[in-house]
Amino acid sequence: MSDEPVLKISSSEGIIINARKGDKVVFNADRIFIKGVKQDATGGEILFKVSTEFIQKNNEVSSSNGGKAITEIANGGSAILRRNIIRNSE
Repeated sequence: MSDEPVLKISSSEGIIINARKGDKVVFNADRIFIKGVKQDATGGEILFKVSTEFIQKNNEVSSSNGGKAITEIANGGSAILRRNIIRNSE
């Protein structure tokens, strides 16, 4: 695990989710809307579990060193993904 906060909210940097090796961040809801969030899974895991609706706009998602950024949507749920930057490297 890292000394870096898993969830950081800053007026200058916005919202940042960090999942380093050993970290697992799980969001579980009927509906999730995220906009302008930096998500970094470097060795850890970021998981969104949604039953009805998932909307993601203008986000920056990256994973490396075995990290995972996963979205699970229940059968019959919907997803809207717009203008996201997604990077995956090993």
